[in-house]
Amino acid sequence: MTARQAAARAAFARLARHPALRGARPVLAGTFPLGLDVATSDLDVICEVNDLALLELERATDAELRRIPLSLRSEPPQAPDPL
Repeated sequence: MTARQAAARAAFARLARHPALRGARPVLAGTFPLGLDVATSDLDVICEVNDLALLELERATDAELRRIPLSLRSEPPQAPDPL
């Protein structure tokens, strides 16, 4: 593991413990978990949020969360495929 990958994992671990993400099941995605270390890599974190209004309120009042770019994608729950 490179120093950048170790720093990325530490940053993710700190973010994943943030109270606003409690219950959101954050997952690190993108190049870092694949073991790729390129100069343009960033951290992609995927979370499940059931109360978007609460997350937006938390983000509005928390300087650390405001520094993180946020991209929202909403998908309705899907029924499992029948066997």
